[in-house]
Amino acid sequence: MPLHSRFNYLGYFLKLLGYRVNDWLWIIQRFEKGISHWTYKYLSLGGRLILIQSVLSSIPVYWMGLAPLPASILQKLRRIMFNFLWGSSENNCKYHLASWKDLSWPKEHGGWGIKNLPWFNLALCLKTFWRILHSKGLWYQVLQFKYIKIPSVADWLRYKRFSTLNVSIMWRGFIHTLPWMGTHMAWQVGNGDNILLGIDPIVGSHSSFILPEDLRSYLEDLNICTLSHAHNSLINAQSYWFTTDDLDLGGTFKSIWTEYVEGLSGAGIRLTDRPDDLVWVYNKKSGSISARNAYDCIVRSSSPPATNPVDSHLWNKALLNKISCFI
Repeated sequence: MPLHSRFNYLGYFLKLLGYRVNDWLWIIQRFEKGISHWTYKYLSLGGRLILIQSVLSSIPVYWMGLAPLPASILQKLRRIMFNFLWGSSENNCKYHLASWKDLSWPKEHGGWGIKNLPWFNLALCLKTFWRILHSKGLWYQVLQFKYIKIPSVADWLRYKRFSTLNVSIMWRGFIHTLPWMGTHMAWQVGNGDNILLGIDPIVGSHSSFILPEDLRSYLEDLNICTLSHAHNSLINAQSYWFTTDDLDLGGTFKSIWTEYVEGLSGAGIRLTDRPDDLVWVYNKKSGSISARNAYDCIVRSSSPPATNPVDSHLWNKALLNKISCFI
């Protein structure tokens, strides 16, 4: 049975045994249908660039936010956009004056600001997964029951209990985002009750947040498991956090704990009455993941060309795009 004749839910075709590459061809068809309304002959290079940035790159956004598209499908979408940009067609092949890799960097890095589709796909999945995990609606309840199966999302991320057996294409895509999500997440300190000592990263702390397992076991024997337990609440205490003398630490444990506590104190970390919050460190305002800051994070992690102030200045000037493209 053709995929387009199957059950359609909110614009997404549902299939029992998962998607294959051929099952994504309907996105190519929608893409080509959208581009067929424009005639490149009557558009300048700058006009075609604007259409790619604002219209064509947005056509597959909804589906890219739900699942990772196959690399071959993204490659076909990229080829369609690239041919449209340079005015190429089946009957009129034109020379491409620059590579797609160079043009897909942000403008401040010397590119033309065209989205890199695999990176954009990953950023959209990151945003969708973040919203689902931080909601308490039906989506979250289904995922909690079917896949997570432990009381806390933080524990699920912390101990990496991920399974890709007999899962939906959406969940497989979310698993694909977890290395990015886990690497760039940290705890905003509140009361410290949910932050496991020596395991969880803390926003603002530049010391190593990983403590050796034998040191953590020693601290657990002293009933010091979370960050709140490491606070010395005595009125006449010389330090806000327990010192090595308080814990009777010596040898390498003494130097490791001293470095850990100095990192907390140097960052001005103090406990409050509000609960701890797991945040995305690349968004300092709200701590949540948006498609924009996730995409920026991926770009910065991909060794982009050095920032050139001249490039940003040229694109911000009141120049025609077809002129800015070649300056």
